[in-house]
Amino acid sequence: MIGAGAGPDRRQDWALGSDELRALSRPSAWRTWMHVAGTWGVIGAAIWIAERAAHPAVYLAAVVVIGTRQHSLGVHAHDAAHGLLCRSRRLNDVVGELLLAWPIVTSLAGYRLLHMPHHRFLNTDRDPDWHRNGPERLHDPGPWREAAALLLGFRLRTANLGVQFGVRGGAGIDRWRRRARLGVYLAALVTITWAGAWALVVDYWLVPFVTCFLPAMRLRGISDHWAIANDHPLRRMRTVRANLVERFLLFPKGVNFHIEHHLYPSVPFYRLATLHRRLMTSEVYAREAHVTRGVIGLVAEVWQAHRRAQETQPAV
Repeated sequence: MIGAGAGPDRRQDWALGSDELRALSRPSAWRTWMHVAGTWGVIGAAIWIAERAAHPAVYLAAVVVIGTRQHSLGVHAHDAAHGLLCRSRRLNDVVGELLLAWPIVTSLAGYRLLHMPHHRFLNTDRDPDWHRNGPERLHDPGPWREAAALLLGFRLRTANLGVQFGVRGGAGIDRWRRRARLGVYLAALVTITWAGAWALVVDYWLVPFVTCFLPAMRLRGISDHWAIANDHPLRRMRTVRANLVERFLLFPKGVNFHIEHHLYPSVPFYRLATLHRRLMTSEVYAREAHVTRGVIGLVAEVWQAHRRAQETQPAV
């Protein structure tokens, strides 16, 4: 949790009581399984409908649905990294690896190795996410194409991605995870080849992954910590008040409530909206928290931050 700020707006002005936090943080096994099963169910339904319809427009819709649900799997995996799926840590990690992280070519254990320092060293050079994304480079002088390339993810620093994908940093990943992951991938390859289903895998997993999942992850990642003052405990991350369409496309499973998550990382995603409403009853929180209205507001804030930085660049 973020520590107290300086001056009159100390943390206790918006802090939850211990009983309230304990109630919000208690994992719900049935809600976990409902959300995980629901995400996979939507993916399966999209594939079935597209195959039955055999129409290009239906296929394109299925690509969007599947790609955005892959993003949902990533958000589920994020909760698993915090141990929020269920009370048993071993079951939490088995579900997190097998059903959430491995299908999107990610290692839950590797992601955890990077994500915990992100919370501990938020928005500093020791924060792996901050270093990889390099949001300060958005303000570098140069043509708008350079800023656009950074926003689209073409200029990411990729040094830590091998750890997240589980191909580097083996000392921090249990041996059973590596062996099990290799076994699952080999079994999947054999099964797909035996069933002659490579066309389905390409059409309904790889295409959505590249065209929807990766861009959605990038855009949503920008929303978390870019173009923010970083001068107050409540202005080091952003919460986005997203509508239904925005939540479906970019902010599944409450991931738009990012301030709330950093303040109380023990609260699972399905209670973040409740936590947001509770925190908004605090006058200090309502006044100081960086809350943005929708994707249009997010784009405007990022663009304005870039323009302000460009205008303050010294003349050469």
